[in-house]
Amino acid sequence: MFSLGIPGADVYSGDGSGTDIRRLYTGGGGSVTNISFTSSAVLPFESPSRRFHMVSAPVTYGCLPAVTGGTLTRYSGYGFNATQVAPPGGIASLLVSQASSCSFTYTTLEVARSAGLISLSLRLTREGETISLFRQVHVSNVP
Repeated sequence: MFSLGIPGADVYSGDGSGTDIRRLYTGGGGSVTNISFTSSAVLPFESPSRRFHMVSAPVTYGCLPAVTGGTLTRYSGYGFNATQVAPPGGIASLLVSQASSCSFTYTTLEVARSAGLISLSLRLTREGETISLFRQVHVSNVP
């Protein structure tokens, strides 16, 4: 599997029926030496480094900031969508209240999209006091 994020080669799109590159693993857990997939269709692109990528169910973090009482919520259990829906449905879990502002950004660091940077910024305000949190995470997208 070689996920390029384009039609026919995007692990996050399609329905898993074998017409896209996503394949469903149907075996058990534990020590596995052979993996069988539900589709025998040939994958559209060969991975140059002979790698495959595994993904699990998607998760979305949604921020609804406000001067007071804004929230940061985690959404899960909604399955794959070709385009992001906001909010995506599924299970909503409140993570933070009193979010006065927040920002999640992804920046591609190279032309070949082989590296990126996620920046996370969150400001919490309560009773006139504010704390600002900031974190950056390097993402290695090596195919």
